[in-house]
Amino acid sequence: MNKYMELSIKPTPEIGLYTLWGLLYSKIHLVLVKNKNKDCEINYAVSFPEYQTESNILGSKLRIFAYSTEELKGLRLEQELEKLSEYIYLTDILDIPKNPSSHSIYRRVQFKTSIERLARRRVRKIPGITLDEAIQELNNLKTTKTNLPYIQMKSLSSNQTFSLFIEKITADRIITEKFNSYGLSIGGTVPEF
Repeated sequence: MNKYMELSIKPTPEIGLYTLWGLLYSKIHLVLVKNKNKDCEINYAVSFPEYQTESNILGSKLRIFAYSTEELKGLRLEQELEKLSEYIYLTDILDIPKNPSSHSIYRRVQFKTSIERLARRRVRKIPGITLDEAIQELNNLKTTKTNLPYIQMKSLSSNQTFSLFIEKITADRIITEKFNSYGLSIGGTVPEF
């Protein structure tokens, strides 16, 4: 990838950083889905320059990467994010520095953390089991805890709220692979600078 734009989130006393992350990232996800290529692939990636695993922090910045200026212009981010304009600052399209300090993989991690959600799923799949029985069975299982940063999102298809956990892995080389509809890696790296 050769070009990027950076978004800075400006929280207010009325609307906090994490609420703005949810609103912003939902819009970014929709923009990326609308801009799939002819093979239904995403040619865009994201990074979180202020990401801190140990503090469970994404920070307040998001970079969106593409191969060309035309691809980034095609996202029409200024128009798509217009309703959030008082809460975000969007840079012009910039060149990625020639020698980035490193490369990273930002990927989605999914945990089976909600007993209620798992119980509802179990009721749909196992005939004759009640929700209370499913919850009782699942309460005996160990749940996963994490300190990964996340964005609270709402699914437009199911109207369910979910946490989009994001893990950062430092890579020792550039890996040109695919990215998902959240701009997160399915194996590819993004530059850090």
